[in-house]
Amino acid sequence: MAASPDTPPQLPTRPPTPEEEAWHIWRRADEQDTPKRLEEAAKFCAGLYGITYAILLGSDADALKNANAGTLKFVAGLWLVSLVAAFVVVFPLPYIYRSDSAASIAAMHQRVVRLKYRALLLSAGLYLFALGILTWVYLR
Repeated sequence: MAASPDTPPQLPTRPPTPEEEAWHIWRRADEQDTPKRLEEAAKFCAGLYGITYAILLGSDADALKNANAGTLKFVAGLWLVSLVAAFVVVFPLPYIYRSDSAASIAAMHQRVVRLKYRALLLSAGLYLFALGILTWVYLR
């Protein structure tokens, strides 16, 4: 019986070597640990944000007296949103998946990583933007 033209040809396969299997296991474990690493980074960022905010706002009151009040409110708002975004990374959200489906669990894991990664990027970006504005206020 001839194979239909739409059927892809079968490729010869072999079982993975012990080294290849070890790398596959490592990659899977590394992928599964990604949310934990993102959460640790977010905890570090939240602490760093609070410390630098306190240092910069408490260090030189004269520099802030000459600053535009709207600018300072904007910076405080950016800082607050960056903290909230960092907390979104750490906060356990309800994740919807089918426990009897590996594909559903993998898809949920990808959604979690994507959400946490984007929130961490947003958090760091807003923090750096706010820090840049506040540095500009001090150097003016």
